[in-house]
Amino acid sequence: MAYLRTIAAFVVLAVVARCASAADQIAWHSEVAAAVTDAEQRELPILVYLTSSHCPYCVKMKSQTLAAAPVVSAVGEKFVALTVARGTAPELERRLNVR
Repeated sequence: MAYLRTIAAFVVLAVVARCASAADQIAWHSEVAAAVTDAEQRELPILVYLTSSHCPYCVKMKSQTLAAAPVVSAVGEKFVALTVARGTAPELERRLNVR
């Protein structure tokens, strides 16, 4: 099941990337409350990137997919970006049903 979620996340990013233009980098929020406030003000959904430095897939996704200009642009235009290190926001992980 986790494998399917990973595939779905990559598919979503690929689709978003096709609709975007170039930019420099994603402006990541690191605090959940700040991301929620920003999302409410801008009336945008939050893209949560739950990551771990010990996860090779996470490292690859951040260095390749999330660094690609079309993805950077699309995320900046269509989402409020939130990056969370695994284990640092247990309530958020629980609400997102992270296992």
